[in-house]
Amino acid sequence: EAEAASSWDLLRSTQGPPDEDSRDLVRALLGAGIQGARTPEERARAFRMLPVSHALTRYFLGDGVADSLGLPATPLVHAWPALRRFSSVLRTLARTVPGVRLGTVEAGSRYWQTVVEQGLRGSPAAFSMPETLRAR
Repeated sequence: EAEAASSWDLLRSTQGPPDEDSRDLVRALLGAGIQGARTPEERARAFRMLPVSHALTRYFLGDGVADSLGLPATPLVHAWPALRRFSSVLRTLARTVPGVRLGTVEAGSRYWQTVVEQGLRGSPAAFSMPETLRAR
């Protein structure tokens, strides 16, 4: 966390304020789910998640940068401190209460499986070994 704060300070001190290209990039990144949706259900889910993405980005960047990037203000930004506390409690429980770790690992695995499936759009995830490594 300290390293990230130091990197962020360095970035802010060496970069100018966001310009129109920056705003276009943020809109494209946060709107990618909507643009890439293949079904009405995927599009609806992406629209529902957009305010969450705005809030999370605003939480991490701060109001000044978020305003400069044209991110809308949303009351959801106030949920992140509570979620951080919840996550901290959950990590403590996972280390100390039998069965909680397994449950959190399974939930995380299901989440990332869904993310990969949506990202690959039904294509199989093929991770073949590079030929140069096979010979060893």
